[in-house]
Amino acid sequence: MATHGPFFFAFLFLFLLFTTTGAWSLSYLGVDLGLIFLGNAEEHSAPNPVILQGLGVTFPVYQFDSLTIEVGGLFYGTQYQWLNDRASPADIERADNFFVLSVQIDGRVMYEWKVSDQVDLGVSGGLTFAFRIPVVAWDEGEKYRADMTAFFLEGRFIYPQAGVFVDWAIVEGLELRFSLRAFFPLYNLWSGEDMPFWDGGMAQGIVSMNFKL
Repeated sequence: MATHGPFFFAFLFLFLLFTTTGAWSLSYLGVDLGLIFLGNAEEHSAPNPVILQGLGVTFPVYQFDSLTIEVGGLFYGTQYQWLNDRASPADIERADNFFVLSVQIDGRVMYEWKVSDQVDLGVSGGLTFAFRIPVVAWDEGEKYRADMTAFFLEGRFIYPQAGVFVDWAIVEGLELRFSLRAFFPLYNLWSGEDMPFWDGGMAQGIVSMNFKL
């Protein structure tokens, strides 16, 4: 289960996406594009922060007045290397590295205030599972697959999150959402590594196209 756990949760998310879309008569479906800023305190690896591009989807599972419970998935990836008995983001030219796919599954509670007929402001908070899956190895990187997979699954996929957002209804049936979110690597409290708390933390700037259904 340890090796295949991330695939199971990714499959579960996609299953819930397609089954609940019809069951809940969703009010919108969002397509997300954005930048991910990943904190990296390992001095012999990629520069800090590591900047990634993400693509994903979101949809609401519960709405009542100004309160929304939303779930989503975001996909992104970068190279990692096994260095000093830990997995760290790597420059692309580094030998023995892996391309690691990140499958991020979010659940958040959102509260918004209406500013005008077209604009709403809001805050959000929730929990994220960011599963990192070593996919493609270069050079002799394959021999580190088991170590890297185990490293990512030692609680390093759990992130509480908080954010702010702006919704802008630009035309009938389409709304733009601009979100800033922070993800806190609580696993650093018990990992026992001599690393700053922010190592592995994330900040994300997301633009969502919410299509009204």
